[in-house]
Amino acid sequence: MRSPNNPENRLFSHEKRAVLALSLIYGVRMLGLFMLIPVMVLYAGQFQDATPILIGVAVGIYGLTQAVLQIPFGSLSDYLGRHLVITGGLVIFLLGSLLAAYADNIYQLILGRALQGAGAIASAVMALVADSTRDTQRSLAMAAIGVSIGVAFVTALIIGPIIYSWLGGRGLFLLIACLAVLAIALLWLLIPASGQTSSRPTRRSTQSASLIKILFNRKYLPINLVVYNVNFSAQNPARTSYKFENRRPLELVGVCRGSVLTSSPTTPCAGSRSGPPGRGSA
Repeated sequence: MRSPNNPENRLFSHEKRAVLALSLIYGVRMLGLFMLIPVMVLYAGQFQDATPILIGVAVGIYGLTQAVLQIPFGSLSDYLGRHLVITGGLVIFLLGSLLAAYADNIYQLILGRALQGAGAIASAVMALVADSTRDTQRSLAMAAIGVSIGVAFVTALIIGPIIYSWLGGRGLFLLIACLAVLAIALLWLLIPASGQTSSRPTRRSTQSASLIKILFNRKYLPINLVVYNVNFSAQNPARTSYKFENRRPLELVGVCRGSVLTSSPTTPCAGSRSGPPGRGSA
């Protein structure tokens, strides 16, 4: 049993600073993403060329590109360093937010959302947490990251619709771009950038074999399925803001199909509106 009075069982000052900074970085980025959840379908549905399936793709394409690039980003950070990869991912996320903000059609919006997901920094951030803390304190550091995500989620669902009503969809995406800039500043100002590359990078063949073992490990499969089902249920298409009272059942199926095809379900809404929302002048 650990003794709470033993200094070895506590975070050192540099560990506290790193965990706090990374929690802020992750929380700020997720805040921007979560603010879109209640209003994304409203924003996508206003484009003239939008169809139910394309709206679903615009909602879910983020999850697809993030899932595809998560592991490559983490592996790349072993070679280039955590700071460079995290910064690059945030820049890609920033560009995607700007493209989505100034999208003139649903296809540009889909591309912007795909770029947002392509900035898949979660694996590199977790690796930086591991680099910055001792093995004995790693679970505490990971828990702090989880708390930041939870706080960001709750806060975003409250303020997202409010900001959308003030600034419109364009203004909301521009605000998200500003949050990406803030995350980059926090990364370079609060966390030292030295000693983050692997001195003995793992061979690709070894990495691929390890990945296959993890993906098909019987201990991990139930956890992966539970996490997927929880996220799928939390973003139930039945709560979408795509106006049910004015849509045929097949149209609603189209929205759900587009989202599921891109690995992320249609998001819940803040509420229905009688007319198409404006994108705002921001």
